[in-house]
Amino acid sequence: MTTKETVLQILESWLGYDAISDINIIEYMIDAETQHILNDINQKELPSELQHVLVYRVIGSYITTNKNKLIEADGEMASSIKMGDTEVQFKGTDKASRLQELDTALSGYGRGDLACFRRLRW
Repeated sequence: MTTKETVLQILESWLGYDAISDINIIEYMIDAETQHILNDINQKELPSELQHVLVYRVIGSYITTNKNKLIEADGEMASSIKMGDTEVQFKGTDKASRLQELDTALSGYGRGDLACFRRLRW
């Protein structure tokens, strides 16, 4: 499954939102987040072990950019989400506060993972 397909599938699963109409925006976010990660780790290609970090950061970026649209959407948002060995339980009762919590959890996701793949700059 491609990164784009994974992002779309997770948005549907977690937020109850079909983001296929925003596919061009999602592709741009994938490129931008990939470059941010590559700049951080000082590598030319994204290691496959960091693919999940990319997916979660793209979703965080998508939520940040489209928060109002997501709040108004009819889909039912999950009340808790499991990401690997971490589970996020949303404390907020309304969709806006749950989206904010999810955005916070995903935007900086994987800092420790990135450190494992960082190369020194010469």
